[in-house]
Amino acid sequence: ATGPSLTYEDLACLYNHQEFCISINSIFTCFPETSWRPDCYTVLDAGGISMWQDEFPKLADIPYKFIADCQPYFDYAQLDGSWYVYHSILDRFSIRNMQFSDDFSQKAYNGGTVIYVCIQLAVYMGFQEIYLLGLDFSYKKNVKSHFTRQAEPDEKYDGMNEQNRIQDISYPAFQKAKEYASEHGIRICNATRKTCLDVFEQVEFDSLFQG
Repeated sequence: ATGPSLTYEDLACLYNHQEFCISINSIFTCFPETSWRPDCYTVLDAGGISMWQDEFPKLADIPYKFIADCQPYFDYAQLDGSWYVYHSILDRFSIRNMQFSDDFSQKAYNGGTVIYVCIQLAVYMGFQEIYLLGLDFSYKKNVKSHFTRQAEPDEKYDGMNEQNRIQDISYPAFQKAKEYASEHGIRICNATRKTCLDVFEQVEFDSLFQG
């Protein structure tokens, strides 16, 4: 994820160890400063698709890109073969009775956060160990929400009301992901250096590369 606790040193570590990475949204804002690139790029939010669409042609060095079918004003036909349009589900039933998709080729449940979509994608791809990084899960007014310089929620709209609403949806989604993972022998750990998300087992990022 792109939370403020993420560092360029973390990305260099992932690059040096050739870790398979799925990243999101505005991650491309860090590319001028790092050789690291995610193996997969995922975007969910309709507003984000509109905001970042001019950047999409610049992501040619990311082999797999996934975009939700939720933006009626975006021309999906312009995307090349490295893009996959996935079916995003966000309705009252799936929020009240949180769902987890085990077939990403058919659908992915929104869960209020693209990270939930990424977890469903990783599970579909067969990963048995999933580590979260940069998922601070903390939003405070007039406080930086990303590790790179970019437009912050308070600069765009009444960010706190929107972020609080999103967290009300995404926290149960993360709980559902943990439940699904536990039932299917999958380990999900939160390696974020500074996180307020208490759902998953927390591990030290640096310890993952020792020994």
